[in-house]
Parts: sequence; C-alpha cells; structure tokens
Amino acid sequence: MLDSRTLLLSWRSLAVVGLLNGLPETPLWAQDRQGPNPSFLREAAESAELTTETEPTASSAAQTNPQRGLPLRGSQPEHRGFKNPSQNTNSESSLSAGRKLELDSGPPLTMEELATIRRTIPPHVATQMAEARDAFRRGLMPLSDYRTHWDVAAVTAERLSQVVGFPRSFERMVVNHTARLESDLAEMVALNQPAATGSQADQILVQLWRHDLQRQIQRSRQPGKLVPPTAEEARLAREQWRLRSAEFSLGTASLTDLDQAGAWLAATEANGPSSVSQYASLLEETLQARQKFAQAGAGLGRSDLVALAQFSRAQQSIAGTTTPEETTRAIQQAWTAAEAAFDEQVAFHQRGTASLFDVAASWNLRSSLFDRAQQRDLTVAPDRRNRLSDDLNRLQAMAAAVGDLRGRNAADVAMVQTLSDRQRLRILTTADSGNNRDGAPQIEKP
Repeated sequence: MLDSRTLLLSWRSLAVVGLLNGLPETPLWAQDRQGPNPSFLREAAESAELTTETEPTASSAAQTNPQRGLPLRGSQPEHRGFKNPSQNTNSESSLSAGRKLELDSGPPLTMEELATIRRTIPPHVATQMAEARDAFRRGLMPLSDYRTHWDVAAVTAERLSQVVGFPRSFERMVVNHTARLESDLAEMVALNQPAATGSQADQILVQLWRHDLQRQIQRSRQPGKLVPPTAEEARLAREQWRLRSAEFSLGTASLTDLDQAGAWLAATEANGPSSVSQYASLLEETLQARQKFAQAGAGLGRSDLVALAQFSRAQQSIAGTTTPEETTRAIQQAWTAAEAAFDEQVAFHQRGTASLFDVAASWNLRSSLFDRAQQRDLTVAPDRRNRLSDDLNRLQAMAAAVGDLRGRNAADVAMVQTLSDRQRLRILTTADSGNNRDGAPQIEKP
C-alpha cells in the first residue's frame, strides 16, 4: 500500500505533467487546501517554462547558436550518490540516446542528459518554492528559512538555465518571485502588529530581499555589470540593524538574527570598509559568546552553533583576501567548520533536536563554498569532494525517512531534492577530476 508521502509526491508529479499537457481538473482535496488554483501548480507552470522551450536538435544548436548553453558530453559514468540519468529515463522522441552535441570546449553532455535535466529539475524547484511559500504564509516557517529556501532554489535554477541555454527562464522565475514578495509584504503590513516580535524587522527584510532580487534581474539582463546597492537599501539595512539590536538586547532576537542584520549592513553601506570591519567584529563577538555559552553548558553554546559561528567568521574573511593562497586558507577554514557543523547536526537530528532543514542548510554551506572556489579558479581536493557527495547521500537518506509531509516537512524534503539536483548539475558540467587546474591552490584538509 502506498504511504501518504508517495501519494503526495505522485500527485505533484501528475500536477506538473498536467500543466504541460493541459489536464483541466484539480482534485477536491487540493482545492480545499489551497483554493481552486493551488499555488504550487501556478509556480510549477511558471518554472516549467524551462521545459516548454523548443528542444534544440544537434544540427540546429551547433549551426545556429554555438554559444547556447554548455557543451554536451558523452556517456556519463556512475557517480557517487547519483544515478546515471540514462538508467532511469525514457528516450525522448526527438533525441536519440548516445547522440552527442559538441559545442565550444569543456565537458560535454549527451542530448539524453540535457533532455532529462530539463524535464525533471524545473518541477522539483517549483515544488520546493511553492511548499516553502505555503509554509511561510501559514506561519510554519520563519522568514530567514524561507530566504534560505529561495537561495537554494535560485542557485539551482540559474545553473540549469545556463546549462540548457535559456537564461530568460531564470529571469522570469526571479520576476515572479519578486511579485509574490510584494504580495507577502502587503499582507504582513496589513496585519498591523507592530508589537509582535520581529514584525517590523521582518518587513524591512522583505524589502531588502526585494531590492536584491531586482539587482539579480539587472545582472541577468546585463551580465558582468556591477549593480551596487542603492541608498534606499542602505537606509533599510541601518533600520533593520537598529531594530534587531534593540530586540537582541531585550532577548527577543537571536544571535543569528543579529548576524544576518549585520551582513545586510556590511553589504549595503556606502562606507564599505568600516561596515565590513564592524561586521567582522560582530562575528568574532558572536563566536566568543557561543563559546562562553558552551563552557557554561547552555543551549546557545551547542556544538553545532559554535561550528556555524566559526564558519560565519571564516566565510566573511574570504571577501577580504587578495591572493589565491589567502583565499585558499580562508575557504579551508570555512569548509572545516561547515563539515563539523554538518556532523554535529546529523547527530542532533538523530536525537530529535535538529531538523532536516538544519542539516540540509549546513550541507549547503559547503556546496556554496565549492562554487566560490570555482569562481576563483581554486581546486577542491578529491577527498573534500568525495566527502561532500557522501554527506549528500546521508542527507538524502534522512529526507527519504520522512513519512509525514504535513507542516513544513514537504518543503524541507523538496529542498533536499533541489540540493541533489544542483549537485547533479555540478557533476554533469564539471570534469570527472573535479575543478582541478594545474598549479592552482587546493582546498584540502589542513
């Protein structure tokens, strides 16, 4: 007999297929939950635009637009923790297995692999964001977690748009999400509860997030162009910092809330070096506070929180590095702290004191560091990459063990799927040796 998780995921898959093929009806239980037009169906339709573009043939892609997308690769071997897409997918009518498209240079993908990721990943991203927004609007997910969900989905969707060669698809996703934030902000303001803990600061955070999305759209339309924060963003960041500091002094805001407010302040202030220095000092003070709490045996000094504070301090230092060697050391420190945080949170998750989201977010820290290393032409050592894949396997097993998808569980399980998709895209678009470059400093264990 199918359990509730299997039935729910099967319905979501059917819903996305229905959008692409014109199924007219929505089950009554879905209408009862989210109205006659469930939000996750609308979002799936918008994100699934990636899959409705005309499928390029080998000849047309190679002859008419040789710069479109990434090169396609030959048959992909089995990778640690991921199945070869050709082992579990049906052959596309317009694409034959084994058919290759060679463009430019770099690791090529087969047409079958390209078709598979275009067919499977957009619905995963759409489901994650629809479930995350639903949980947020029902008060089951704080705004900071909702933002993390968006970051995971956006990075995956942007990478996919680059792979398949349709950058405007990602731009549409950002535009649609910006519109949803406008609606969410209006509802938050309409609640008119200024005395509610964090209410005003959360409203400001939504406005800052909206400005950040608008910059993403500008960068998407003009790649390579520097889009600095506006004076309005700097004003909002200062106000958020003032509110979070006051709440922290009253014990109604966490160290994490204060850290996030400090990060916005450092990123938007015109006097950049001064703000960055203040933020670095804040992170150092946060780490020291966590360590003192740990010595006192308090929950605020739990080992995973100390490791996360160490990660935040090391990550902040990356931006100030000027040589590959300095950057390598900073990333190594951040990576080690992120590994420790993941291990601790897996242990706490097994005891029921850390959520699946906590574990997934800590794994994502290393995934983001991997991207930063690639952007700076640095090499991640094989043992680091293998450990990252091994830990993703552990994370996937935790997600698979979740049998109750009520509350926010559906969103967090979907987030693990999106993280898996991002890793899958990285493997498909990176040489088997990783991002090795001769003579490049290597991110390895100290």
